[in-house]
Amino acid sequence: MSPPPFPPHGSGLKGFLKVHILHTLAKKPRSGYEIIAEIKEKTEERWIPSKGAVYPVLSSLEREGLIRVKSVGARSKRIYHVTADGFKIIDGMRKHMQDMNKHIGMVHNLILDEIEENEGEIGRLAFDIRSTTLQLEGRQKQATAKILSECLSKLQKLSTPKIQGKRND
Repeated sequence: MSPPPFPPHGSGLKGFLKVHILHTLAKKPRSGYEIIAEIKEKTEERWIPSKGAVYPVLSSLEREGLIRVKSVGARSKRIYHVTADGFKIIDGMRKHMQDMNKHIGMVHNLILDEIEENEGEIGRLAFDIRSTTLQLEGRQKQATAKILSECLSKLQKLSTPKIQGKRND
């Protein structure tokens, strides 16, 4: 069975696209085509925004002073980068998301109390790990990714039967 289309028709993700483009350009200057290709790849081709969706958003961000054209390459390929004002907006959004995450965490813990004890404990731990990683930067994120990758590998071994049909201890 194939996955449902993403985003659902008429879901109104124009605002999301604007935020995503700003965050994407903060990581690395790129062209509209590269932004479309990145979204296509990250959504496993379930969402491929059209040029008619992406380029008006880029124009809007440029008019607002949040991005600028860094260079114009071959065939008038425009490479965009985030301005100082754009980075201020991103920092404000990150702080807002961290604050929201704290509030969601309180409700999340209440909901987990209603679930089976072990599942609640694991869910709470996973949520706390995610909340903590949102506050990390640069090398801290790289070190965290390595630790979590090792943990995932160990967890997968727990759930994979041994050759003789026994589980790992």
